[in-house]
Amino acid sequence: MLLLLPITQGHEWGWSLPSAIGCFAGVAFALMALVAWFGLRRIQVAQHHAAEAAAGRVVVAESEVLPGSR
Repeated sequence: MLLLLPITQGHEWGWSLPSAIGCFAGVAFALMALVAWFGLRRIQVAQHHAAEAAAGRVVVAESEVLPGSR
């Protein structure tokens, strides 16, 4: 919505009017924030999967010990 406003009203407002530039800047900021949020979320998911895999390896390693060998 913030992007559509200056596109539709830019010819009436003038493209260099602070409100039009502010709308474009707001859209750019929102897109950067969204990309950063998705990037951080992806890192968190990868860390979670890595931790689960490491925990699974520990369980497998402990289960392979023969009874009475300790």
